[in-house]
Amino acid sequence: MTCPKGLRNGPCGGTLDGACEVLPDRPCVWVNIQQKGYDTEGLHSPLDSSLTGSSSFVNFLTGRDKTTRLIHDYTRPKHVLSAKPSILARRLQTDELALTYEIASPKTTAGLDKVAITAGMMLGHIDAINTTTNAGGVPSLHSLETARAVAETGVPPIVQFCGRDQAPEEFESQVTSALEDGFANVLVLTGDWNPDTERELNPGHWFPMDSLQMVDIINRQDNYPKRPFIGVASNAYTTPMSVSLTRFQNKLAAGAHFTQTQVVTEIEIFSRWLNAVRDSEAGRACKILVSVPLIGKQKPWEILKHLPGVYISSQFGSSMEGSSELAKTGFQLARELIHDLSQLDIDGFHLMNFGVEVEAVVELVEEVRSDTKKPTA
Repeated sequence: MTCPKGLRNGPCGGTLDGACEVLPDRPCVWVNIQQKGYDTEGLHSPLDSSLTGSSSFVNFLTGRDKTTRLIHDYTRPKHVLSAKPSILARRLQTDELALTYEIASPKTTAGLDKVAITAGMMLGHIDAINTTTNAGGVPSLHSLETARAVAETGVPPIVQFCGRDQAPEEFESQVTSALEDGFANVLVLTGDWNPDTERELNPGHWFPMDSLQMVDIINRQDNYPKRPFIGVASNAYTTPMSVSLTRFQNKLAAGAHFTQTQVVTEIEIFSRWLNAVRDSEAGRACKILVSVPLIGKQKPWEILKHLPGVYISSQFGSSMEGSSELAKTGFQLARELIHDLSQLDIDGFHLMNFGVEVEAVVELVEEVRSDTKKPTA
């Protein structure tokens, strides 16, 4: 497999313009596979790390590699949520738009005080806070630690798990810890490449799981104290769009309940993707949180432009680049996006802060609450 991440179930979310996220001068191998018409339905399990260094030929003859070598079906019966779904899950069942916010996990525990201050300011205004882990591939505290600081303020967290960072057994243990702590929402991601590490082919130890495998692992467990509300990422701007749709439908088949999209910077392409998602039964049932960027400062704006998988439309980009008042322009663009997106068949917004003061975000949230309602499909 010539995927730099070693993925076995289709491409990651960074495949813009059919190019590899890690090595953008090369075509994505999974895009090529799907464009040639090969069937990518079903699921390959994570590789068995105990077989590392052993003979692949012997493993094939003895069948030791069978569980990871052969494709298998998804486990469908466990899609049912617990009798007491999370606040976010309940909100997404109403006609009012759900609103979530994102807080990046700090590098050390010293940063958790700032996390708690920010979360406390959002209490009563948003439905959940997504606590990231190793955002952009940069090492940080695990999302679970940040989620505990958020939960102490009274705000429900969405605990983010990154497949790049852990073996399946460790992942299962951490999900169990999250549920035992009372955290009902999880978001699983394949993960980004560490920007300080040389980009090369087949570093198999980096990505022991992809997000599709992580959804399946959660959905197969019988010993959880309650069933989690499972979220996945999606990207409307992957081209060709059929690749994005296939990847997303596979995640829904594996047991995902909601999706948090990559940032949206224009409506037309996103609307086509959304309509295609809603054409299937699973797509109609899935809850869709659209990520809207809130841009307030130049440095975060530069970071956003270079994040893996982020598509900045020419109109959005020119408005930002030509602005003498970046924060004012960024806020106006966010308002316009929210207004236009709220007319579509979506279920809520995920607010991604790139340099905006938290007080201003709270004001925007209250504005959105009073001005928008989820349309009846």
